[in-house]
Amino acid sequence: MIEVVMAAGYGSVRRFNDHIKQVYGRAPGTLRKRSTTNQTGGLVITLPYREPFDFNALLTFFAARAIPSVEQVTGDE
Repeated sequence: MIEVVMAAGYGSVRRFNDHIKQVYGRAPGTLRKRSTTNQTGGLVITLPYREPFDFNALLTFFAARAIPSVEQVTGDE
């Protein structure tokens, strides 16, 4: 975990933990214990972003590379 945190540019695990707590309102350990799923049982992940962001281009990219029966892009999700 420390290697991932450092590679992401946080500089310390404490900064990473503080950022996760600020964004999600819970400590990383709490997030691991309690997953959030949608109605079909899929994992829901919310990622912050900054404008400008070409969401449609990203969906097109993911749709072209989706693994059948594992990933799917439908409409705007």
